[in-house]
This record gives sequence, C-alpha cells and structure tokens, in this order.
Amino acid sequence: MRVSKEESGTGDPGPVVRLDEHENPGVWSGKAWSALLALEGCGRATSEGRRSRDVDGYLENLPGGCRGYPANRHARDESDDVRSTTRFYRARWFSVPVEVSRDGHAYTGRTSRSRRRA
Repeated sequence: MRVSKEESGTGDPGPVVRLDEHENPGVWSGKAWSALLALEGCGRATSEGRRSRDVDGYLENLPGGCRGYPANRHARDESDDVRSTTRFYRARWFSVPVEVSRDGHAYTGRTSRSRRRA
C-alpha cells in the first residue's frame, strides 16, 4: 500500500502502512470509521446541547439518533506501559495547528481500540 505523507497525517507513512500487517485492512478501517462517526455524533450532540458529559458518558448514554461505539473499546487514557515506554509515548504525539497548541504538537492519550485487550 502506498501512503503519502499528507495521507498519514503525521508526515510519516510508516505507521499507516504497518497497520496492514496486523489485521485485515477492511476490519480495522471499518472500526476506525465507526469510532470517528461516534465522535462526530458526540460533537454534534454537544453543539446541540444534548450532551453534558465527556465521551465516556456519551458512549454509555447515547442521545437519541446518535451513533455509538462500544464503550469498552474507548480508553480514557493510555496504559501505564504506553506512557512509560518512550517509543510508544512518542507515537501518540501529533502535529496540530498552533491555534490548538502553541508549539504545534499535542499528545493524544484517549483512544478507540480496534481489538479487545487480553
């Protein structure tokens, strides 16, 4: 699979390409899309004043007409192993507009898992 720097979102297509090694691309991409649709629904419900809690609360108590995602597949933060392993921790830093973060980078610890944890 060929992925441009722009498509990878980080300027490094390696992590995107390596996803194909783990699971059928149709499976993980479908799960990722479902998670994004749920987050979009969460944002819409927030802007419409139909949600007053965080993402966890949204997933556990979906407002009518909103898309969900399994609450047990959403993580409030990464595990201690990820936070204490430099290689894993650095993989969760992303380039963002300076309007979001003054230095142009942000850590993303909240995740939506594509696989169940053992």
